[in-house]
Order: sequence, then C-alpha cells, then structure tokens
Amino acid sequence: MRKFCVRCGAEVPEVIDGLCPNCLLHEGKVFTLPKEIKITTCSLCGSIKVGNKWVSDISIEDYVRKIIASSMVVHRDVRNVSVEAGIEGGTVVARVRGSLGRTTVESDFIIKLSVGKVLCPQCIKIKGNYFEALVQIRSIFEFRDIFKDHILNNILNSNLFSRYISGVELLREGIDVKVINQGMARKLSSSLVSTYGGYTTSSWMDAGFSSGRKRSKLTISTRLLGLMPCDIVLFKGSPAIVHSLGGEVVKFKLLTSGELVKLHIPRMSLDEVKLLNRNSYELLNAKVVNLVNDKVVVKDLGRGLVFELPLTDKVGVGSKVKLLIYGGNAYMISTRSE
Repeated sequence: MRKFCVRCGAEVPEVIDGLCPNCLLHEGKVFTLPKEIKITTCSLCGSIKVGNKWVSDISIEDYVRKIIASSMVVHRDVRNVSVEAGIEGGTVVARVRGSLGRTTVESDFIIKLSVGKVLCPQCIKIKGNYFEALVQIRSIFEFRDIFKDHILNNILNSNLFSRYISGVELLREGIDVKVINQGMARKLSSSLVSTYGGYTTSSWMDAGFSSGRKRSKLTISTRLLGLMPCDIVLFKGSPAIVHSLGGEVVKFKLLTSGELVKLHIPRMSLDEVKLLNRNSYELLNAKVVNLVNDKVVVKDLGRGLVFELPLTDKVGVGSKVKLLIYGGNAYMISTRSE
C-alpha cells in the first residue's frame, strides 16, 4: 500500500501520525525542549544546586545535559535518543538525535541559560569562620618547617579536605585547623596519621545552645611522629634511615647491618631515637665499583674517594648509592632505602 505525507505529499516508506519523519520533525513533534534553563551556582566554590543539595563534582555542561534529558518531551516512536549540549555565552546550543523507524532524525535548539550566583551553605560557614571541630596537629619530634610545609600542602591542595576548612593557624608548636564538619575533621586526622604516622585523642568543648539544643565542638589532638622518609636518625646510638611510616608504626633501617626495626609510635621512647641535625653529617652521591664477599667498594663521585663498607643491601656493580659520613665513619645508603 502506497503511503503519502499529508503535509508535503511525498511518497515515503513509513508515515507517522500522517506525516513523514522530516515533516514530523519540522512541526516540532519529535523533540520538545525547554526554552530556558535556570541553575544556581556557588560564587565561591562553583558547586551547583541540584534540588535541595549542593553538588561539587559535576560541571555546568554536564548538569545542563541532565536537565535537557530529563525535561524534554520525545515522540512515543523515537528510540536511541542522545543529547549533545554546549554553552556559548548565555545560551545553550543543543543537538538531539534519535531513531524514528528506519530514519535517523536530529534537531538543533538554542536555549536561554540563566545562572544565579549565591553562596552555598558550606561557603557561608567558611566565610563566617564557623567550625564544628578543631584539628590540633602536633609532632613528637621537633615540628620542622619542611614538615609543616609538607602537611599544609597536603591539606590545602586536597580536593576532599580544603572545601571544609574555615581557618588555619600556624603556631610554633604545630598547626590548628578549623573544620566545618566533624565527620570530615575525623577523616582529616585519620588521613594525616595514615600518611605521617602518629596517633589521635579526642575531647569535646561546650559551644552553647542553638535552637534550644546544646552544642559541642570537637577537638582532635593529632600527634604525628614528625619524621619523614629518608630522615637520618640515631637508633640506640647507631645511624639509621627512616624506611617507612604510617598509622601507628615507623620502620628504621640500620645502616650498620641493613636490619629493619619496627616501632609502635605511641609506645616509642625518645631515648631510643634521635633525629640528626642536617649540619652534623654529609650525604654524598656515590657508585658501587666492586663487590668482595660481604663487602662493597663504593666511590664518592664528588671527590673520588673510595670506601670499603659492609654489604647491607642488595646492590650491584654500577649501582648508584648515597654515602653517609657521620662521626668520622662512612655508611652506604641504597637508593631503594630513600
């Protein structure tokens, strides 16, 4: 049976609602999109208000595509619908495709985009210096500048934690971090201990009443070890290098024997471990030139001096190593220990 489009009169293989696919598309009966899209973003952090929530892990473009996909009206016979959308100034340029029977149909739309900017509740708290928890970061060993800077970079450059911090105070004895969410403060403290080694204790402070309810602020004392991998220490009087640390455990590698010593940080005695001042030793670039039984022959690449030392690590001829010169003695540090 012959089929004709009632609008254009063309004979076509299939007619839908009396129209060919092109005429159905031309009359706007295939895709209907909103003429305007309104969204609200935070002017400080850029998060987007989605319903009653503020979402930070979605772009405006992706959110606009979601709005179009959820709000557009599609003809009942269209299948395999896809949406492409980009933002140009104050408009959204969208292209919608689909399959109408055996024909692929697509249509372009220009949609007005209205973007309202306000402060999200989280940024209002941050600007108002509000906090629900105080993370007090201290160290067992001296709180060195290099250690402080490493922690600050870790915290402030973190996509997870930086958005919840309303204030940072640098003290001689450590760092105080104000966090607007108690759960996030616990995660921050746990992350620091996992990375740098240490332990935590918690306490509560009365913060008055709000809406008739008693409020308390959490203080988390985060006691970090204060050492970093490759720090040179004396362990019971013998030179050692910090091999690894994290959680409540630190491991030292004895440079006299290559033995690994594991200590539990909360129970560690400061009489056992002493951090060596950088001015008290030399650390030189060197190379292994020979292996003789249980000895290694190491050449200082700067001055050409040669040392025969105990073989305390797996190295081969030509391996690059470090030479520690301390107390008139030389010790080999394999680059695998750094």
